[in-house]
Amino acid sequence: LGAKAKVVCLQEVDLHEHSTVDLKAQAAAAGYQLIYGEPCPLGRDVSKGKGRRVALLVKDDTPVEDATKLGDKHTDYLKSTGRWVERLIPLADGNQMYVASLYGYSGASANAADYICNEKLLAAALVRMKSMGDIPYYLAGDLNVDPGCSKIVQAALNAEIAHDLVDDAFGGQPAPTYSRGGITREMHGPGTTRIDTILTNPVATHACTNVEYLHQDNAFFDHVPIKIQLMYERFDDTISTAQQPAPLNVRSL
Repeated sequence: LGAKAKVVCLQEVDLHEHSTVDLKAQAAAAGYQLIYGEPCPLGRDVSKGKGRRVALLVKDDTPVEDATKLGDKHTDYLKSTGRWVERLIPLADGNQMYVASLYGYSGASANAADYICNEKLLAAALVRMKSMGDIPYYLAGDLNVDPGCSKIVQAALNAEIAHDLVDDAFGGQPAPTYSRGGITREMHGPGTTRIDTILTNPVATHACTNVEYLHQDNAFFDHVPIKIQLMYERFDDTISTAQQPAPLNVRSL
């Protein structure tokens, strides 16, 4: 909360169900609305209990609406995992945008079964993003896999369904966001990787004016927070895009 952000996307919350009410009250005292994902196991099964694994913190002066479509196989699946939550944020002049938080499966980088589950989760989240059309959509996630190693993410990027804000901001060479032994400003080498990012649809990318890592030397945290700044006025811009040229029938020449 030190960054004084309007919206904070949280993953790996791992909050037991009995603590949800108290933490919501603490958030309210700090001037934030706390919105949880659905209850789910806090481990591979219910042996560690059930609770919440993702959440959104939204400033009290920022209106939000739950516009997640029910009865849709993709959003129903996403909600059932407890690893995804989204909200619609109304803006000035009738504009609006979506913000979602996603937490991938922790074994996705090394375990084949977890990787498949993770790809299914990412695919559903990206289908949901694509369904928004020209409404800006921001999907912040601890993907638990490098975006470059996810076939689903790469397919979405190549098809220009999604953009990787962090990768784009750092010219295709973003620094690691995770370190097993605690984060530092110069972390690199074994045990470090980039598993956190913010994926957007094309229109949402245009409104982003800055991306930065909130680096700190902290042995108690293993992920670097990512901060983005948006300029709402850009939602009204007219964007010119190149169109694919018509095919040329060489045989008829």
